[in-house]
Parts: sequence; C-alpha cells; structure tokens
Amino acid sequence: MSTVDFNEYRDNGGGNTDGSLDFFFKTARTIAKSWHIARPLYVEIDADGGVAMQKKHRAPYTMRVLFGDAGLDGGRQLAYKIVLSGTSAEYGGEGPHGTATILRFMGVPESIVKKVFSNKQMRIVWTTDFVIPDEGHWELKTE
Repeated sequence: MSTVDFNEYRDNGGGNTDGSLDFFFKTARTIAKSWHIARPLYVEIDADGGVAMQKKHRAPYTMRVLFGDAGLDGGRQLAYKIVLSGTSAEYGGEGPHGTATILRFMGVPESIVKKVFSNKQMRIVWTTDFVIPDEGHWELKTE
C-alpha cells in the first residue's frame, strides 16, 4: 500500500492576481522540472477563502491546484499543492480572470472555465483510469 507525501507551495497571501499568476507558473515549472510531474490532477476554488484561510495573511487563499505522480516512487505517491490568494471566482473581475488563465493553461475545457465567472465554489478533477494517465479528461464535480 502506498502513502501520499504532500509538498505545499503558497504565494505571499497578498491577494494580488498578477503575483499569484507569476507564483503559479514559476512553481508549476519547478515541480515539472525537478520532480518530473507534468499533470495537474485537481483544482479547488472557493471565492470566500474556505480552501485554506490564514488569519496572518491579508487575503484568504482562494485556489488550490494539486499536481500528482500517477506512478509510484518507492511505494510513495508524490503530490504537490500550489495554493493561491490572488485568484477568485463568481464575478467578472481580475481574480476570476486569473483563475481562468490557470485553468486554460492546464487544458480545462472552456465549457468549465466559463463557469468561474458565475460559481463561487468549484472542484475540477482530472479523470482517468491511470492505465494511460495522459488520456483522461477534466470534470466539474458538484456536491
């Protein structure tokens, strides 16, 4: 049985969209290069900051992206979280546009991306049978 190790990367918590986008792209590249992880597997968006609210920060964390290793490394499955404060949802402003930029980069279909502007909370999951991990699709999960 394998265990999952999580490595978490958070932006500075300032709630700045450009800063969160820069942080996301730099960190995603580092994860891909250093750990040979190329596939984001899960996205959680909560416009109210319920993802990981931290009182010491000026802005709530509103988006979490989970990258994972479909294979096993010594019986351990590796997972990496990028947590952002400058992305958002539910309106047409800068934060939701930043969220949409990240989702498009990850290959999320436009039919799901456009829901960022009207939904406060979203869970988007890469679905595959893990036999061929790159042959899957993104699904919007509802409670």
